[in-house]
Amino acid sequence: MRGTPMAHRDTNAAGLALIKSFESFVGYVYDDLVVGKGGKYPEWTGWKPKGTLTIGYGHTNDAQHPLKIEQGLRISEPEAVDILNEDLDECEDRVSRAVKVPLNDNQFGALVSFDFNTGAIFSASFVKRLNAGDYGAVPNGLMQYVKAKGQTLRGLVRRRQAEVDLWNKPAPVPARTPKPAPKGNVVPQPPVEDEPLTSSGVMQGAGTAAAGGGAMAAKNGTEVVDALTSAEPHVSAGTWIGLAIGVVILAGAAYALWSRAKAAGRVPAWLGG
Repeated sequence: MRGTPMAHRDTNAAGLALIKSFESFVGYVYDDLVVGKGGKYPEWTGWKPKGTLTIGYGHTNDAQHPLKIEQGLRISEPEAVDILNEDLDECEDRVSRAVKVPLNDNQFGALVSFDFNTGAIFSASFVKRLNAGDYGAVPNGLMQYVKAKGQTLRGLVRRRQAEVDLWNKPAPVPARTPKPAPKGNVVPQPPVEDEPLTSSGVMQGAGTAAAGGGAMAAKNGTEVVDALTSAEPHVSAGTWIGLAIGVVILAGAAYALWSRAKAAGRVPAWLGG
C-alpha cells in the first residue's frame, strides 16, 4: 500500500540568495577547479576536466534539469534561474526525506544549500544526530565539509560558514491564520447586562431575597435584624442592581415590622392601625 505523497517544500528567499551568491552566474561551460586571473573561470574548451563541468548557477549533468553540458553551450541569466529552481527541487525533496525533525525555513534553506553543493545529506553523520534531536550538532557537522579532492578550499570554508550563519538565524514567525467566520445566520448571545430583566438571574435572585427577607421578619424580631444586615452589602456595592436588592429586602423587613406592630395594636391610626 502506498503512503501519502510528501508535500514539496521550497527553499526560502534567504536560502536561495545564499546559493546564488556562492554558485554565481556563469553563462558558459567552465571547470569548477580551474580558476583564471582575477578569480574568473575560463570557458571550457575541451580539456580533460580537473573538477566538474558547470554552467549557470551551479548546474551540472548530475542535476535534475535535463540540460546537458557540452562544449560551446551558453545560456542567459533568466534561463539559469529557471534551471536552478528545477535543480533545487530534487535537493529540497532529499532534505525533506532525510530530516525527520521540524526545521524552520532558514534551517531548511541551509541544508538545501549544503546538499546542492555536496550531495551528502543522506550520508552526513550530523544529520543522524539531528534526527535524534541534537540540533546543536549541525553547525560543527557542516564545517567538516570544506575539502575537495583532499584539499581544504577557502571557498568551501566560506560557504559552510554562511550555511551555519543561516542555520543559526531565527526564521520569521508565520502569521497566524485567522479563524473562519461562522457560516449561516448566527444569532449572537447577548451579554448578561443586555438580558431582559424579568428573566435575568440577578432579578430572580432579588425577588427571592425579598420574599425570604419578608418571611424571616414576619417570624420574629431577630430575623428582621438579620434581614436589615443582609441588605447592607448590597446597598454598599453602589450598583443599581445592588441598590434594588437592598431596597427590596429593607421594604420586606419594614413591612414585617409594621405587621407585627399592627397585630400588637401599636400602630397609630394615621399609619393604618
